[in-house]
Amino acid sequence: MGNIDESIEANTLKSLAYVDAEIGAFYDRLLEAGELEDTVLAVFGDHDSGITLPLADYIGYSLPPVWDSVPFFIIGLDEERKVVDELVGLQDLPVIVLNELGIAIPPTYIGDSLETIGNPLSCDGYRKSLVDGNLVSEQVPIDLEVLTKLALIRPGDLHHN
Repeated sequence: MGNIDESIEANTLKSLAYVDAEIGAFYDRLLEAGELEDTVLAVFGDHDSGITLPLADYIGYSLPPVWDSVPFFIIGLDEERKVVDELVGLQDLPVIVLNELGIAIPPTYIGDSLETIGNPLSCDGYRKSLVDGNLVSEQVPIDLEVLTKLALIRPGDLHHN
């Protein structure tokens, strides 16, 4: 099974190297053009590696505790670098940026700011958190306000029972 493992790892590493190079080139072009002073650059990965637990077991691949995490960074919000080791959902990105810029958050946004991140709500009603390095999902009741916001921004994610 070594060839499958090497192929998945090699393809993932090639993809990551390509994306890193392109983001770096884009950043360099913004810097050279003098545009970084008036720019907020945010990158949020659109998916994880795609290696599922059954596939990892089959090929003998050891997944890290938060194996389904995605990259996320923001440049241009403040002068000082911050590293936040909390779970962040894509819905947090606009809230973080708007909050840091001092712009009012629209009432239909369900994300968290930098002060409140750490347990994002998924569209199926689960709060995610890290406990001792392990990903924990806890189902929470979704009230009418949150359900309405989800229906407005992601109607396809709501399932009819």
